Amino acid sequence: MGMRMAPLLMMLACSSTPKLTPDTTAPPTSGVTWTDVAPTLASACTRCHSDQGTASFRPFTHYADTAPYAPLMAEKASRRAMPPFGPQLSDWCPTDFHWASDVRLTDGEVALLQAWSDDGAAEGRGAPEPLNVPTDVPVFTGTNMTLTAAEWTTNPNIADQTICFILDPGLTEAGWLEGVNVVPGNLTVVHHAGVRMDYTGEAEALANDEGWYDCTGGSGVAMEYLGTYAPGSGPSEVPEGAATLIFPNTKLVLSVHYHSIPNNPVVDQTSLQLRWAEAPPERLALLMHWPNPPTLPLSAILRPGEDDPDGEPKLLIPADVAHHTETLAVQGPGTPDERYEIYQISSHMHLVGQSSRIWAEHPDGTIQCLGDLPNWDFNYQQIYRYQSDALPVVPGGSTFWIECVYDNTLGNEPLARSLAERGFTEPIDVSYGSGSFDEMCMFMLGIVKVQDP
Repeated sequence: MGMRMAPLLMMLACSSTPKLTPDTTAPPTSGVTWTDVAPTLASACTRCHSDQGTASFRPFTHYADTAPYAPLMAEKASRRAMPPFGPQLSDWCPTDFHWASDVRLTDGEVALLQAWSDDGAAEGRGAPEPLNVPTDVPVFTGTNMTLTAAEWTTNPNIADQTICFILDPGLTEAGWLEGVNVVPGNLTVVHHAGVRMDYTGEAEALANDEGWYDCTGGSGVAMEYLGTYAPGSGPSEVPEGAATLIFPNTKLVLSVHYHSIPNNPVVDQTSLQLRWAEAPPERLALLMHWPNPPTLPLSAILRPGEDDPDGEPKLLIPADVAHHTETLAVQGPGTPDERYEIYQISSHMHLVGQSSRIWAEHPDGTIQCLGDLPNWDFNYQQIYRYQSDALPVVPGGSTFWIECVYDNTLGNEPLARSLAERGFTEPIDVSYGSGSFDEMCMFMLGIVKVQDP
């Protein structure tokens, strides 16, 4: 099957090959040893790959443990799959956005890891062992409420499990929220987490008497994200002078993805810090995600594609298709004489997903990329926040687009593993839904109107 792209996107360069992060340091091309790569590993890898991290099964704090993985590390780093971070520079989106909590490696660091692998991963002399493990925690100031989830004990026989905890901020009237910060109780098993708003009570109805339910593979409810957590990420905050409106009786859903340790049940109790505004803000921070039933269902924003049955737009990914594309478009708020800042973006797919692109089409037809995310991984879901001093600005009335690309073949390793676990030997047709064997093409934007001076 040929690749399908939105007409507007075809005007742009189609290459999505990641560009390396600029770096003026020229690394050595030979003779590279453990001593040379140790600083990069300590700063970029050991937060997870250590006895204290969620990748404790593969620590990179000692040479003997790390050297066998040098080729894999070089391969993952060269295609920007590790450290995990969605947005990348590319020919399609060459804008060097300033991202908060940016863990991407530089050109020099990637080249250094490659040279170390090519040279046989020699040890050298003088590198300290064990390597330093970062323990710094991003600062979240002004906390005026802390909610604590129920205690959870991981099951050593289940490698990955996501639990949704219902948290009640006790809102009897509307509140204005400036930021949230997830505080893991046990860093060795909390892989990542998300915070969402349950306006309707649907998620709460799924919970047991202890206030949680198993949401592995999907929450089962359409909810808006407030923030996310991953090791080393910072708090989720809106721009200065803005806040998000939270309706009365809203519950917060803290979804925690646990990566268990074999033969070792581990107890965790993660908490959520919140900062509420003392008064209505100067600006309203809009958290917009699409599709958003029932106000804006998929059928209203899905664009036609060549695999649609009977010519009607439908999110349907045929079995054994390695590059299937779906595209959504939705009208943003405001009028062309107004300006809006974008402070965060995110996309969401399931196991068939491979990559996504998010962009804005201005009322005059100008195309503005907002993020190229070429390495979708269901196990590393985050919201990506622009630094506050470099927020993209779009005119009101812009149309926001997302393109999602899927691989529904056995060459997609996460999908193949999941199929095998469920007794399937071949891929199956996949359509829209919230289950792990369904698919989505969802995107989220944080938007704030720019005030006139």
